Amino acid sequence: MRSGLGWQSLNPVEAVAAVHSIENRDLLFRIAYEARNPEARRLALLKMGDKRLMESFAQSDSSPIVRRRMVRELDNIELVGRIAENDDDRSVRESADQRLSQLAALRDEYVRKDTGSSNQGQEKSTADGSNGHEYVDLGLSVKWAAMNVGAARVSDHGCHYAWGETGNKDDYTWGTYIHGTSADDLSKYSYTDQGITLQAVDDVAHMNWGGAWRMPTGTEWEELCDKCCCSWEWTSLEGTPGYRITSKKAGFTDKSIFLPAAGYYRGCSIEGAESSGYYWSSTRNKPFADRALCLYFIPTFIGIGNNGFRNGGFSVRPVIKQQM
Repeated sequence: MRSGLGWQSLNPVEAVAAVHSIENRDLLFRIAYEARNPEARRLALLKMGDKRLMESFAQSDSSPIVRRRMVRELDNIELVGRIAENDDDRSVRESADQRLSQLAALRDEYVRKDTGSSNQGQEKSTADGSNGHEYVDLGLSVKWAAMNVGAARVSDHGCHYAWGETGNKDDYTWGTYIHGTSADDLSKYSYTDQGITLQAVDDVAHMNWGGAWRMPTGTEWEELCDKCCCSWEWTSLEGTPGYRITSKKAGFTDKSIFLPAAGYYRGCSIEGAESSGYYWSSTRNKPFADRALCLYFIPTFIGIGNNGFRNGGFSVRPVIKQQM
């Protein structure tokens, strides 16, 4: 962070990056009040851990986006109930209703904890290589992670990554790409080396989560999109738009995952957040080495394409191989 820089002059990417990199409470407090990016303000409040401040923002912040995101963090059932009844923004009221349902479910979970049952069909283990990360078995060739890399919960967008890079950043141009400086100057997974599938060292899912986690192949995305295998429903989870994918496989029809519409980064700007989703596969485009296969969706369309430029910042949803 540059000394003396006013928060109003920070662009959204700089603000979010700053929150992830600082611990100074005074600076976090300034971000919470002054940053233009609602996600940066939410993250700053969470890092401070001040419940009273979070409750205040959930009730009175001028931005409905901030209020909506803050109400998801509240534990005070009475306050959440008042927000659900009285907030003047419909999306905030809906988020409050969803949070009320969650709090009620958490109480029920304490009662059921000795039975090991779960509403969401999510499983957590270490013996199968998942390192404790939650996954959902849809009855397909792989198990799908319950959330994106970089997310703290199912509805979070998580982080965005360039193809073959293992860290997020604030500039997704060819000039910052680790595997080349342009579409015609690739140092790895190029026309020369003929590399098609990401190695483990370049797989952000494996490098961040460890164990047996990896990015899905193009074929695995196609399986998830197959109408014979799963149904896709555009919906909202905790106020976050996206698709709920539910298995059609016998014995697994109560299992589903949620893919948030996290948009994508082009250069230093995020585009299409909450209206579109872009998810990387581990498979490079064979004819065009500067691109990789990805899932793309909007509310009216779902598709697999080979046109994701590798320097762009897309979401990553890990998978883990079924145990035989």
